[in-house]
Amino acid sequence: MASPKSGDWVQALTDEREPVQVEGALYLDNRPSGQRVLLWVIDGPRQWFVRPDSVRVLRPAAVPAEELRRALPPVSRGRSLQTTSLAEAMVQGLIDVHVRRPDLSWADMFAELDEIAKPLLEVGWRQLDDTHTSVEPGHADAVAYDFERGGQVVEVELDEDGVLVGWPVGAEDDDLDDPADPLFIVREGDPNTRLAALRAQGWLTREE
Repeated sequence: MASPKSGDWVQALTDEREPVQVEGALYLDNRPSGQRVLLWVIDGPRQWFVRPDSVRVLRPAAVPAEELRRALPPVSRGRSLQTTSLAEAMVQGLIDVHVRRPDLSWADMFAELDEIAKPLLEVGWRQLDDTHTSVEPGHADAVAYDFERGGQVVEVELDEDGVLVGWPVGAEDDDLDDPADPLFIVREGDPNTRLAALRAQGWLTREE
């Protein structure tokens, strides 16, 4: 059986914590770096990231691949067609696959982030109303809150693997291949180790 290609009409599962089945034209989005391919299913204005192991071809070569590339928002468009076969992209290691933890809900992740927020609030950081969930192909799902102190706004993100990252708000680049540099990264998932790391990096210092 031929491997799915850009332009095939397919069914697939969305690449998210609670996947749903979608139908549309498959498009392999070659990112400008040349080191990554994002897997889209596109049906008119609707676009989804999908799981590579769930793609089933219903009708081959249904839509010209270049037409699909133009359908994506400009910030999401990769290079013009390079890799078009799903099997080729998988063999080359261009599609990241992340296995999500089925035992962890969004509510569980936000509850853990709430505990992380407490020491930040105690030293003067103010939690803003914004809450975020992040679902990106090949990466761990994440939840985030925005905090402000002294005019500085930081997005504090916790992923399902326990990695805590602080991102500058207002300085981010929407390009998936060139995001803003993080302000801090704490990879240890233990609460005490995480707290010690934030304190050592100065994030829990009280303002005078």
